[in-house]
Amino acid sequence: MKLVLSDFEKYLHEYAVWTAVRASQRGFTTTKNIKAAIDDSKLHHSTILNQFDTEEEFDTLHRKICKKLLANLNHVSNVSYGRVAKILNIYLKTSIIIRWYETKDKVKYIHPPIDRVLLKNIIKEYPHLKIQMCNWTELSETKYFNLIDKLRSLGLDSLWEVEKHWRAE
Repeated sequence: MKLVLSDFEKYLHEYAVWTAVRASQRGFTTTKNIKAAIDDSKLHHSTILNQFDTEEEFDTLHRKICKKLLANLNHVSNVSYGRVAKILNIYLKTSIIIRWYETKDKVKYIHPPIDRVLLKNIIKEYPHLKIQMCNWTELSETKYFNLIDKLRSLGLDSLWEVEKHWRAE
Protein backbone atom coordinates (compact mmCIF):
# COMPACT_ATOMS: atom_id res chain seq x y z
CA MET A 1 0.00 0.00 0.00
CA LYS A 2 1.41 3.38 -0.99
CA LEU A 3 1.45 6.11 1.62
CA VAL A 4 -0.48 9.21 0.55
CA LEU A 5 0.66 12.33 2.33
CA SER A 6 -0.87 15.74 2.71
CA ASP A 7 1.15 18.79 1.74
CA PHE A 8 1.75 19.44 5.44
CA GLU A 9 3.08 15.92 6.01
CA LYS A 10 5.43 16.29 3.04
CA TYR A 11 6.63 19.65 4.32
CA LEU A 12 7.15 18.29 7.83
CA HIS A 13 9.20 15.37 6.47
CA GLU A 14 11.38 17.70 4.39
CA TYR A 15 11.88 20.03 7.34
CA ALA A 16 12.78 17.13 9.65
CA VAL A 17 15.28 15.88 7.06
CA TRP A 18 16.81 19.35 6.85
CA THR A 19 17.17 19.66 10.64
CA ALA A 20 18.73 16.19 10.85
CA VAL A 21 21.18 17.07 8.09
CA ARG A 22 22.18 20.38 9.66
CA ALA A 23 22.67 18.85 13.11
CA SER A 24 24.85 15.97 11.92
CA GLN A 25 26.58 17.22 8.80
CA ARG A 26 29.59 19.19 10.10
CA GLY A 27 32.73 17.39 8.94
CA PHE A 28 30.68 14.42 7.80
CA THR A 29 29.10 14.31 4.34
CA THR A 30 26.79 16.17 2.01
CA THR A 31 23.14 17.09 2.43
CA LYS A 32 22.38 15.00 -0.65
CA ASN A 33 23.96 11.87 0.90
CA ILE A 34 22.15 12.20 4.22
CA LYS A 35 18.80 12.96 2.56
CA ALA A 36 19.23 9.94 0.28
CA ALA A 37 20.08 7.72 3.27
CA ILE A 38 16.96 8.88 5.11
CA ASP A 39 14.75 8.35 2.08
CA ASP A 40 16.32 4.97 1.22
CA SER A 41 15.86 3.88 4.84
CA LYS A 42 12.10 4.51 4.56
CA LEU A 43 12.27 6.79 7.58
CA HIS A 44 9.06 8.75 7.76
CA HIS A 45 7.40 10.32 10.79
CA SER A 46 3.91 9.32 9.67
CA THR A 47 4.61 5.63 10.32
CA ILE A 48 7.03 5.67 13.28
CA LEU A 49 4.52 5.91 16.14
CA ASN A 50 2.70 2.83 14.82
CA GLN A 51 5.86 0.72 15.09
CA PHE A 52 6.40 0.66 18.86
CA ASP A 53 4.47 0.63 22.12
CA THR A 54 7.23 0.09 24.67
CA GLU A 55 10.74 1.28 25.44
CA GLU A 56 12.16 -2.06 24.27
CA GLU A 57 10.23 -1.90 21.00
CA PHE A 58 11.47 1.64 20.41
CA ASP A 59 15.08 0.56 21.00
CA THR A 60 14.63 -2.30 18.53
CA LEU A 61 13.17 0.11 15.97
CA HIS A 62 16.01 2.58 16.64
CA ARG A 63 18.60 -0.12 15.95
CA LYS A 64 16.78 -1.22 12.79
CA ILE A 65 16.57 2.30 11.35
CA CYS A 66 20.16 3.14 12.33
CA LYS A 67 21.42 -0.03 10.65
CA LYS A 68 19.58 0.98 7.47
CA LEU A 69 21.10 4.46 7.68
CA LEU A 70 24.56 2.94 8.23
CA ALA A 71 24.10 0.69 5.21
CA ASN A 72 22.93 3.62 3.09
CA LEU A 73 25.93 5.72 4.18
CA ASN A 74 28.51 2.92 4.01
CA HIS A 75 30.37 4.80 1.26
CA VAL A 76 31.13 7.64 3.72
CA SER A 77 34.40 7.04 5.56
CA ASN A 78 33.52 8.47 8.99
CA VAL A 79 30.02 7.05 9.41
CA SER A 80 29.27 5.64 12.88
CA TYR A 81 26.32 4.58 14.99
CA GLY A 82 26.61 7.86 16.91
CA ARG A 83 26.26 9.88 13.71
CA VAL A 84 23.26 7.99 12.36
CA ALA A 85 21.63 7.99 15.81
CA LYS A 86 21.87 11.77 15.81
CA ILE A 87 20.31 11.91 12.33
CA LEU A 88 17.44 9.72 13.52
CA ASN A 89 17.00 11.46 16.87
CA ILE A 90 16.94 14.97 15.39
CA TYR A 91 14.48 13.78 12.72
CA LEU A 92 12.20 12.36 15.44
CA LYS A 93 12.57 15.42 17.65
CA THR A 94 11.56 17.71 14.79
CA SER A 95 8.74 15.63 13.37
CA ILE A 96 7.29 13.85 16.41
CA ILE A 97 8.39 15.17 19.81
CA ILE A 98 7.78 18.84 19.08
CA ARG A 99 4.44 18.01 17.52
CA TRP A 100 3.10 15.29 19.82
CA TYR A 101 4.86 15.53 23.19
CA GLU A 102 1.68 16.42 25.11
CA THR A 103 -0.68 14.00 23.44
CA LYS A 104 1.26 10.87 22.56
CA ASP A 105 2.46 8.79 25.48
CA LYS A 106 4.97 6.92 23.32
CA VAL A 107 7.19 9.96 22.72
CA LYS A 108 8.68 9.41 26.18
CA TYR A 109 10.73 6.53 24.75
CA ILE A 110 12.37 8.55 21.97
CA HIS A 111 16.06 9.21 22.56
CA PRO A 112 17.47 12.72 22.79
CA PRO A 113 20.04 13.84 20.21
CA ILE A 114 23.44 13.24 21.78
CA ASP A 115 26.18 15.79 21.20
CA ARG A 116 29.21 17.27 22.96
CA VAL A 117 27.28 20.09 24.65
CA LEU A 118 24.65 17.76 26.10
CA LEU A 119 27.24 15.22 27.25
CA LYS A 120 29.39 17.88 28.92
CA ASN A 121 26.44 19.30 30.84
CA ILE A 122 25.08 15.90 31.87
CA ILE A 123 28.51 14.83 33.14
CA LYS A 124 28.70 18.02 35.17
CA GLU A 125 25.11 17.79 36.49
CA TYR A 126 25.08 14.05 37.23
CA PRO A 127 28.60 12.90 38.19
CA HIS A 128 27.12 9.80 39.87
CA LEU A 129 26.26 8.43 36.40
CA LYS A 130 30.01 8.12 35.72
CA ILE A 131 29.59 9.03 32.07
CA GLN A 132 32.92 9.54 30.37
CA MET A 133 33.28 12.40 27.93
CA CYS A 134 33.46 10.96 24.45
CA ASN A 135 33.09 12.01 20.87
CA TRP A 136 29.45 11.31 19.95
CA THR A 137 30.47 11.00 16.29
CA GLU A 138 32.48 7.90 17.18
CA LEU A 139 29.96 6.08 19.38
CA SER A 140 29.45 2.41 18.59
CA GLU A 141 26.00 0.89 18.98
CA THR A 142 27.03 -0.69 22.30
CA LYS A 143 28.46 2.54 23.75
CA TYR A 144 25.45 4.50 22.50
CA PHE A 145 22.97 2.21 24.28
CA ASN A 146 25.11 2.13 27.43
CA LEU A 147 24.80 5.92 27.48
CA ILE A 148 21.04 5.75 26.87
CA ASP A 149 20.69 3.27 29.76
CA LYS A 150 22.55 5.66 32.08
CA LEU A 151 20.26 8.51 31.00
CA ARG A 152 17.23 6.33 31.67
CA SER A 153 18.48 5.73 35.19
CA LEU A 154 17.67 9.39 35.94
CA GLY A 155 14.01 8.36 36.11
CA LEU A 156 12.65 11.22 34.02
CA ASP A 157 9.06 11.07 32.78
CA SER A 158 10.35 11.25 29.20
CA LEU A 159 13.87 10.34 28.11
CA TRP A 160 14.18 13.36 25.84
CA GLU A 161 13.73 15.62 28.89
CA VAL A 162 17.51 15.38 29.44
CA GLU A 163 17.71 17.98 26.70
CA LYS A 164 16.99 20.60 29.34
CA HIS A 165 20.74 20.31 29.95
CA TRP A 166 21.59 21.31 26.39
CA ARG A 167 22.63 24.94 26.36
CA ALA A 168 24.26 26.67 23.45
CA GLU A 169 27.83 27.60 24.15
